[in-house]
Amino acid sequence: MNMDKRKQIIIKEILFWKQNKMLPEKYCDYLLTLYSEGEELNSAAHLPRFHRSYRILQAILLLFIPISLFVLYFTEMPFIMQMAILTIFVVLLIGAGIYYGRKGFFVQFIFLSAALIFLFFTIKINDKFLSGNSISLYLIILMNCLLWIAVGKTKKLLYFTISGIAGIFITFAFILFHS
Repeated sequence: MNMDKRKQIIIKEILFWKQNKMLPEKYCDYLLTLYSEGEELNSAAHLPRFHRSYRILQAILLLFIPISLFVLYFTEMPFIMQMAILTIFVVLLIGAGIYYGRKGFFVQFIFLSAALIFLFFTIKINDKFLSGNSISLYLIILMNCLLWIAVGKTKKLLYFTISGIAGIFITFAFILFHS
């Protein structure tokens, strides 16, 4: 194996570490500069195909949010079919998040998508069975926010904790000023 081929392998590995935050960015930049001998790197060309395919998968999974809204509000599907589709989306998102999270990938958007679709799911159930009862809607929103806080604390996801706290404050503010 010649020296250039070895350097390319090392550079790809360092880019993998940088993308997945396995090492601090400063260290990765230093190592990349060292192994590329100061040459400008086109990082997309050096990424393995798996990473590009993961980015495509991540974009597809993020499309579940607008698809969910479309299914809920712009189609005449039966309620059970809507709930089945949303349940499948949430399960797929959580499964993908767990799978790729174990591999060290950036999965925050996947979990965020699952949380939002679950919120849509619970609001639709409230609309269907309690038809416009605002107290139950507020309780469902607060329960989702508490779930976000719990997930944020257990998984150390700051944005979930902040979103949950902000959601609680906004819900209480809405209740106070709307009544």
